[in-house]
Amino acid sequence: LVFAAVFVLVVLGLQWVQRRQWSDQSRRIFLYRGPLSIALLVMGMGLAFTVYHADAARLALYEEGQTHFLEHADHVDATLTARFTDLDRLLHGVSAMVLSRPDITAADFRSYARAAELGSAFEGVRGVGYVARQRQAGMQADRLVLAYLEPAGANADVLGRNIGANALQRTAAEAAMRTGQAALVRSNPMQAGPADFLYLVPVYREGSVPVSEEERVQALRGWAFAPLRLAELAADDTLLEPEHLNFQLFDSPQLDAAALVYDSALHGDANLVRSVGSYSVVRPVLLADQVFYVRSNSTAAFDAAFHSRDHLSGVLLGSGLSVLLAMVLWLLMVGRKRALELASAMTSELERLAMVARRTSNAVYFTDTAWRITWVNEGFTRMCGFTQEEALGLRPSQLLHSPLGDPDTGAIIDLQAEAGERVEIQVLQRSKQGQDYWADLEVLPIRAANGRISGYLSVQSDITEVVQAKAALLVEKERAENILSGTLVGSWESNLQTGEQRWNDRWSAMLGFSRE
Repeated sequence: LVFAAVFVLVVLGLQWVQRRQWSDQSRRIFLYRGPLSIALLVMGMGLAFTVYHADAARLALYEEGQTHFLEHADHVDATLTARFTDLDRLLHGVSAMVLSRPDITAADFRSYARAAELGSAFEGVRGVGYVARQRQAGMQADRLVLAYLEPAGANADVLGRNIGANALQRTAAEAAMRTGQAALVRSNPMQAGPADFLYLVPVYREGSVPVSEEERVQALRGWAFAPLRLAELAADDTLLEPEHLNFQLFDSPQLDAAALVYDSALHGDANLVRSVGSYSVVRPVLLADQVFYVRSNSTAAFDAAFHSRDHLSGVLLGSGLSVLLAMVLWLLMVGRKRALELASAMTSELERLAMVARRTSNAVYFTDTAWRITWVNEGFTRMCGFTQEEALGLRPSQLLHSPLGDPDTGAIIDLQAEAGERVEIQVLQRSKQGQDYWADLEVLPIRAANGRISGYLSVQSDITEVVQAKAALLVEKERAENILSGTLVGSWESNLQTGEQRWNDRWSAMLGFSRE
């Protein structure tokens, strides 16, 4: 748009200058509406083509980035699901061990925990344990006794504790019991080691989950559980590439700070919710039989890789070329229009000159630099008797020379004309019919654009009568002078217009003076 505005302003400015300062003939050069309209149309098409392809390139790059981003987001979702699937298998192993060995001991549990390699195979899992259900008589709530926990260490004091005393833990445990599904709750029954979630899996007597809720409540033996540090569980390098993507895990669809469970960019600090990048997607994911929401966001580095400014360079280049093409096209069309006008004017002028040359009584003919005739008019034929077909290719001296004329006349004409001088001379010529006539001949050299002589134009008129009249007048004058001289008559003449006075010797002698 800027280029188009500049082009239009330049053209309008030139038109204004033309109207203000230049002549009407020159001013019309910039006032041709046709060339200007076509140039603007070409420029508009070029700009539209440039914008379209630049935008298409931008969209293609954006879609390529979207594809790569979704691949990373898919990897995050799949990896999180796989982590919890592995954890679910770990706790079902605890459930199977408890059901298969009624006399299980703390040593057996410790051996299972070591075999599971909690520290290396399960990042973020701070332990594994079992909560036994102890029924109470009457209306009292069941006790949820923490029977086993590994690694024990500083957590030995929590063994035998009733985790049901914590409302969040009891609510999660009872929900797992009634639904037969795992439960994930923000709570930590451990004394040592940071853990922010408790993962509970219900254990039923028969191993399988009963059909009805009442059957599930009656068949429950306890819960296999694992304290989790979710930030560590999700912070493994295999989960995501931090330079490309970050994600947040929410436990509700509100996606606010209260629902934030984990933010990869803030290392688990739930006090802030990170702003999204150019690419972002929110997906529900089932973790521990509970729906969480993963919001994946692109990083600034990822956005920069797929938000290149190359298309802007293409826009500038394409726009510049469009304007340049429009300007060149406009100048060419204006030049062509001007040339056509000049050619039309010259054609009209030449037609008028040709009409004059054809219809004039004078003889007009053109010769080349070798003095060969290339064109003659009708007056030439009337005066000389030769048609154009008969005259073409011959020299005037060959065609029109009279044997009675001065033989040096042709050489004089050639010498002066070839020197670039205008020649005016009276020559005696002979027509096709063999009649001699006097012609007043004018020869003009024709110069090309480079200044060199390209031919000659000759115009001649028949002055035979004039020459003959002058000759007759001289004869009569001589006769009169002879009469005056023989009769001794004195004569005196006075020119009233010029004041010139002339007298003969006899008149002078009669007055007693000499003629001088």
